[in-house]
Amino acid sequence: MNLRRKSVRFVLFAIVASMITLAFAYAGGIHAVNACVPSFKYYVNKDNPSPPNFYRSAAPFVFTGPNYDFLQTVTVGGGVISKLTPVSGGTPPYADLGIAYTFGKLGDIASIPVTGSGTYNVNIWIDMNSADDGGGNGPFFSWSGDTFAGLGGDDYGLGTAQITNSGVITPLTSFSLVAHGGTYTIGQLASGAVVGIDSNTIVGFWFGIVGDPATTRQFEIDTIGGQSLVCLPTPPKPASVGGEWSPIAQQTLAPMNALQLVGPWIALVLLAAASAVVAYRRLFKKHW
Repeated sequence: MNLRRKSVRFVLFAIVASMITLAFAYAGGIHAVNACVPSFKYYVNKDNPSPPNFYRSAAPFVFTGPNYDFLQTVTVGGGVISKLTPVSGGTPPYADLGIAYTFGKLGDIASIPVTGSGTYNVNIWIDMNSADDGGGNGPFFSWSGDTFAGLGGDDYGLGTAQITNSGVITPLTSFSLVAHGGTYTIGQLASGAVVGIDSNTIVGFWFGIVGDPATTRQFEIDTIGGQSLVCLPTPPKPASVGGEWSPIAQQTLAPMNALQLVGPWIALVLLAAASAVVAYRRLFKKHW
């Protein structure tokens, strides 16, 4: 009986030790996923001489137009670098590059901190026609696929001040409305200063830069409202990366397959079974 009790203790110890070891090994291979802003997309106004020239994408824009190189890069921390580089002289057509996201109700805006680097514009997007939100349009404007097809009854406002590096959007932040005209603070819009806009109106924000034919323009946004732009695992930043503007290639993350999900548990069962066999052979078979 004494040998049996010893064998049971040995098996239990082996199983517990195996589970702890496997748990640490499995957890060590998983990176935490950072919280990110909702409904985030990339936007570009290509330097075409005539419309259509405003596009959206779920992936960063990387291409060369007639007058600019357009480059957007996702950092390891889930931020985004946007860069416009002129490739010819003269005065090219208007072009811009940026990102935008859906915030939510206008009346919920109290303080939206934005962290980043460089100087960039901030525009507000206003969903005044919610009946046009279906069919792939989303809350803002009308789209033919990912090509801008008009305001669709919505409006947007141009920020009256740029942000350099980091800033805060508050009810005192003002915008000049394009379709309705006039300059209003967020607080005034939420209070009903413009017919069709109130505290329940859904809004979003666009952050971007406008092309300069003589100078490269670039900015980076790391977080908005304490959240990253892109949901990515966040491993430590490589030591070889130097400066604020060092681009880091985005890695494609493959979803976990069934073997990756159940594999650790299969390994645990096999390990426990092997421990039981060893205990049996050493204690039961050897002495009895």
